[in-house]
Amino acid sequence: MNPIQQIPKSVIFAVVAAVGCFVAAVLAESLFVKPPERYIPPTPPAPRFCLTFDDSGSMGGFKRDAVKQAAKEFVNKRNLEKEKIAIVVFSSGSQIFLQLSHDKNQVLQTIQNYSNGGGTYFAQALQDSYSVFQNDTETQNEESMLKEVNAKIREQNEKDKQHQRQREPLKEQSVQKIVLFFTDGENADSQEALNKATMLRENGVMLFAVATQDGNRNYLAQMTGDAARVFMTSDRNIADAFKQVEQEIAKITNTDSLLATKDKDGVVREEQSRNWILFQAIAWSALLCLGMALLIVLTQNKMLRKPLFEPIQFGTLAISSIVGGIVAGYIGNSVFQFIPINFVGRLVGLVLLGSILAVGMSFYIPNLARFWALVGGAVGGFLGAIGFGISSAVVGDMSGRILGAIIIGTCIGAMIGWIESTFRNVWLMVMYDPRNFAQVNLGTQLVTVGSNNRNMIVIPNVEPFAGSFQIVGNTVQYKDARGTRLLNPGDNVKIGHVELIVCSKDAVFAATKFYPMKMSRAKELQKQI
Repeated sequence: MNPIQQIPKSVIFAVVAAVGCFVAAVLAESLFVKPPERYIPPTPPAPRFCLTFDDSGSMGGFKRDAVKQAAKEFVNKRNLEKEKIAIVVFSSGSQIFLQLSHDKNQVLQTIQNYSNGGGTYFAQALQDSYSVFQNDTETQNEESMLKEVNAKIREQNEKDKQHQRQREPLKEQSVQKIVLFFTDGENADSQEALNKATMLRENGVMLFAVATQDGNRNYLAQMTGDAARVFMTSDRNIADAFKQVEQEIAKITNTDSLLATKDKDGVVREEQSRNWILFQAIAWSALLCLGMALLIVLTQNKMLRKPLFEPIQFGTLAISSIVGGIVAGYIGNSVFQFIPINFVGRLVGLVLLGSILAVGMSFYIPNLARFWALVGGAVGGFLGAIGFGISSAVVGDMSGRILGAIIIGTCIGAMIGWIESTFRNVWLMVMYDPRNFAQVNLGTQLVTVGSNNRNMIVIPNVEPFAGSFQIVGNTVQYKDARGTRLLNPGDNVKIGHVELIVCSKDAVFAATKFYPMKMSRAKELQKQI
């Protein structure tokens, strides 16, 4: 007897399916190349505000109350857990009523209680507005930290440029320092105030101005450096002007958060889109399914002495296995979206993969019991998922995926081979010669014999379709050109040089009836069937 034929089919299928999965997993590794590390700066610091109010003699009564009410509404909308606000009030002179503060109640109380009186001099007010930023230790520490951050941003942008990566360049960061300047008249120290305003802008301070009709729009545009940051209003619409300022400030302040998965502080891997992750799962499953199916069917063809590749068979096998892998990968990934535990999604996907593959093999392995193939494939997928999880945890991602794929193939292949040999009652022993044989299950599916390659059992130099075997009711029927006859366990049919023997679990036969073997050889043969 050929030594290879002493190996149980479950072992043979386990080995070839493992090889198929190994090749598929190696090919699939290109899907899992990690995106390059990219420096992503921390969330920028929250903005700092200085509310600078004109409280000259013309600001008495209704106008002052309207400004204070609008300012308090502005403060109430800010997040002072992160942001800070200072208060500067000016007239003939200037006074810092409140340094930068996170205390919203203190800011509101200061706005409510401030008063001054006198002329309208901008220069000292602008100087004091700048001073509140310079005097704040937290702001200075953040600016020092951002020097290092901006150096890394420039370095990353240069790398992106060198590698011609199609990315939006990272923007350098700064502590956003904003002065909201309110006045109801023209400035008395024109040039000096413009010089101070220029100094503020050059040091990163943004100026917004709200003024009543008595203010000078053109002058304020020079002071802020941008006419779009000047908001003229009537005495009764001061609140509306403040709201317009809020809208403009919202466009430029640091309100966005960066979404990325951090490997370590300040360094991230670019997140892959959900669609790409779904494609990875689908493609990986489809390749594994194709690898297993292809080698199992090739092995089956080899055992039955059929051509390894038949175009129609290969085409249907490739399409069906890829579709099966896609379905298993999609459902497994979908489960992961609802239950974000890798093992659960993988378990569901691999159980489905094993079931689909095993049922699919019933179209290529004659009379493979589909229900038990479904169960056996699911069990194989379940065991493979456990092995995959353990291997990934022990040896890491890439090696874990490859080793896990081998375990999956081994488990599913073994279960398919075991199901074929365990859940059968009647089969054919195809004796090519005293040392070489094959086994084909009999059932309701027709088992055809002949020289045509589309037969399940191919025998050269005989009729293209020499005969067929099928179980009808409780009997084995054999049909050929001479008619139909019933066969019992132990009966044989000779087609060409090949002897086909009907075997059954319920009837032990002596192989020596057909070939002069020793009884010990016959017992060995019986063990194989």
